[in-house]
Amino acid sequence: MRTLIALLAVLAIANAIELIFELSANSDQCFYEDFKDGIDTAVKFQLITDGEIDVTIEDPSEKTLFQILQSRGHKFEFKTEINGSYKLCFKNRFSTVSHAKVVYMEWVSGDQTSKFNRIKQEDLGRTRSSVPAMHDSLDHLADRLKTFENFQTHQRIREAIGRKRMENLANFVSYSSIWNIVLILIVGLGEVYLVRSFFNDEKSAAYMKSARRAFRSSVQHVYQSRF
Repeated sequence: MRTLIALLAVLAIANAIELIFELSANSDQCFYEDFKDGIDTAVKFQLITDGEIDVTIEDPSEKTLFQILQSRGHKFEFKTEINGSYKLCFKNRFSTVSHAKVVYMEWVSGDQTSKFNRIKQEDLGRTRSSVPAMHDSLDHLADRLKTFENFQTHQRIREAIGRKRMENLANFVSYSSIWNIVLILIVGLGEVYLVRSFFNDEKSAAYMKSARRAFRSSVQHVYQSRF
């Protein structure tokens, strides 16, 4: 299995782990995350390039929690039941040798997403009764930050899709131009060879001489018949 090239480093934005990586043809890539039991977690993936991939999630006992085949994108939520390392695998089994896929992946865990809530409860628990407006403002701010984060993620995916399409178009134009130049050269050389063969072939030369003699005799015959 070839090592996959990460196109975007892990974004530790407090609430999630995000990746944009390249999945080579006929290969797979797995990610591992340690969780305690009773943790709410969610996995979201989206293909940036064309094609489909397989995705599986297994718990520490190798029990399959989620599996989807030949998909372009999906979101799966589950609650951990045992302590240990959970495995998330992406498989690119149905591609040609040169067809790699670019995948966006986000893995959000409940213990991370509840961090802000724990901070509010610990730091503002004593003052919550006296400043309810501050608590409401923090809730509103948290919702707005989450909305803004989702918008940024969506924009990053759109940007990556557009950039990949432009790269594919540029490669197609370059390769098409090269093949057109090669084809023109082959056709030109073939025409030169064909024309030269008319003059180098003895039979062709004899035929041309006989044709010229016949033409001259016909011209003389017409001239004599008139005069």
